[in-house]
Amino acid sequence: MDFRLIAAANESLQGLCEKGEFRQDLYYRLNFISLVIPPLRNRIDDIVPLANYFLEEICRENGGTISCPRTPTSSFWSTDGREMCGSSGIL
Repeated sequence: MDFRLIAAANESLQGLCEKGEFRQDLYYRLNFISLVIPPLRNRIDDIVPLANYFLEEICRENGGTISCPRTPTSSFWSTDGREMCGSSGIL
């Protein structure tokens, strides 16, 4: 059986292991490759291209056209890409 698992956490699992709040053996099994991606609020320049990508996907599925014309500020979007994808209708 070929099995792959992708996991995400909003806290440092290593820190939780050190405090005894996460199983260390499970952490080492999950931590084969670790990617640290900064939150979208720290990557303002990525917001418009990501918003346009998600909007294009929605338009492709539903037959329409729209784009994200706004240049974002730090208060424009203070969340992550998952929420942007789920909320792209309000951009």
